[in-house]
Amino acid sequence: MSEIDRNAATDPTLDVVGACALGLADAIWEIQGRDRSDAAALGLIRDRPGISIEDVARQVGLTHSATVRLVDRLEEASLARRSAVGPGRRVGLSVTSKGAKAVSSSRRARHAVLSLAVRGLDTESVRLLKELARTIVMNIADDQQEIDRACRLCNQVACFDVGCPLPASSQRRASMPGAGAPNAAGAPTSEPGSGR
Repeated sequence: MSEIDRNAATDPTLDVVGACALGLADAIWEIQGRDRSDAAALGLIRDRPGISIEDVARQVGLTHSATVRLVDRLEEASLARRSAVGPGRRVGLSVTSKGAKAVSSSRRARHAVLSLAVRGLDTESVRLLKELARTIVMNIADDQQEIDRACRLCNQVACFDVGCPLPASSQRRASMPGAGAPNAAGAPTSEPGSGR
């Protein structure tokens, strides 16, 4: 019997962690009102004006061709647009005013779901929950790209402003408006996947 099997047999209540994760994920995806990848990409484009299709593909976890089709859908819905940025054929993405409103609406709804999830917890319990959530993300992420992907629905500009507890790739941090300073939480002392 493996260590995982022994732990599951002796402490089946760990399943509540999985139930919590799935319950939150289901509730958050349900309120997005669009395809999961489309919703994640639209938020990234809003937070990182001029982001390339390649960067969207990497952070959302899609192939280049799938991301091109995703951007086509966002353009057809008048949520995003392509524009030439820099030399050659480099294309940058930005949201339209309709797209910005859609992201704001989705983020308000996501915040409402998260607020409901922590309703009844005192300030110290919420602080501890955030610390535990950071540890869990760091434990299950194999690399920085997976951490960046975990943050794909976050309001990254606001998070960096207050000091995101998760590390961000230098590329993602540098592309934020007003970027340059490290997050207020400082550099992490643990590496992705260090809990495995």
